[in-house]
Amino acid sequence: MSHPIFLVGGGKGGVGKSMLSMALLDHLRDEESSPMLIETDTSAPDVWKAYKDDVESQCIDLEQRDGWLELLDVLDRHADTPIVINSKAANQVGLRKFGGMLVEAVPLADGLVGAELQINWPKPTRPGMELRVFSEVVDIMPSRSKPHMAMVTMRNETRDQDDEVVQVFTVKMPVFKRPIV
Repeated sequence: MSHPIFLVGGGKGGVGKSMLSMALLDHLRDEESSPMLIETDTSAPDVWKAYKDDVESQCIDLEQRDGWLELLDVLDRHADTPIVINSKAANQVGLRKFGGMLVEAVPLADGLVGAELQINWPKPTRPGMELRVFSEVVDIMPSRSKPHMAMVTMRNETRDQDDEVVQVFTVKMPVFKRPIV
């Protein structure tokens, strides 16, 4: 498989997994890629609801073995598509039981998913607010030890309807370099 796969996960809710997934999808679309979203939070598929009409999307339940087999099948069928996998907060059970299938079948950044995360809420958000996310790739550092990879720093700002910053989310993540054609 030669396309990038971004697996956004973690065991705790409310830390910005969905926000990062949406920022990645927006960034890939800005790069004129046609990304695919795989939503694994089937109980609250917020990212899927937001993007289902804009990008190819699929919900897959990774709490079941068949979900992992379906995931591998989708990854294989979309070998030339950048894929963002948004996982749910309590993903440890399915990951512990079946995640080895994914690690063995797909080179997810050589086992690295994220390297550093900083999140700050300078202002609270409330129900009914209109929020917009602005994403910027602020740094790309080629890896010296892994020439096929780079460390990307991405800064995301969430602004309210008054254009005030309510969240700043900065993440460093290892990514595969695009193959030269």
